[in-house]
Amino acid sequence: MSSLLIYCVLLICYVQDGTCCQQNQFLYEGNCCDMCPAGTYLDKYCGASTQTKCEICREGTFTDQIHNLKICYPCQNCIGGKTRECYI
Repeated sequence: MSSLLIYCVLLICYVQDGTCCQQNQFLYEGNCCDMCPAGTYLDKYCGASTQTKCEICREGTFTDQIHNLKICYPCQNCIGGKTRECYI
């Protein structure tokens, strides 16, 4: 029973170098960093004692989901037949 529980935990979380981060986090230099919310970009990675720093996307750019990207995408009227919103 305990081996099944351990297996389930490994399926739920991301494991690398013995570190398990939560679903809305990513591993950077051994630290579990929070991802940035939609409408922002990653300005600075977290550290052992600092949080991830996210900044708001500039006008005319966007992100539409949580992520760890250092850029925002340029707005376009149509991508793959779907319209995209911009976060200003």
